Amino acid sequence: MKYLPKGNITIITLIITITILIIFISFFDLCRIFIAREETKNAADAVSLAISQNLIFFEKKEIKEIAYKVLSKYDCELIDCQIAYDEVVVIVGKKINLIILDKFNQKYSVVNSISRAKVIYPWDKSFNYCKYYKYNH
Repeated sequence: MKYLPKGNITIITLIITITILIIFISFFDLCRIFIAREETKNAADAVSLAISQNLIFFEKKEIKEIAYKVLSKYDCELIDCQIAYDEVVVIVGKKINLIILDKFNQKYSVVNSISRAKVIYPWDKSFNYCKYYKYNH
């Protein structure tokens, strides 16, 4: 029976310990990414709903101010906001500080989420509040 020298076991133990430590810290980075994604998703949903609610009342002048007011509660920034007659698309981002993944690539430090809200006006056909006439010419 052949025994390994004691020096080899300490090197193997050191390598395994460092590997487990890196995996453990990377797990915390991934948890931070998922938490930031939930926060940005909630912020994007809140902004798109607030803007679409104001579109129903034709208050287009204060849309950007409302978006920034809602985003101040979530600690996120507005990346893009596209407003159409019956749809609002909002992209929100948040910068996060990662421990391990930032050392390899800087693209992991920003998390973006997109939210789309459809605006349904009270005079829409789906409510049948207004009569629609078809004219034949």
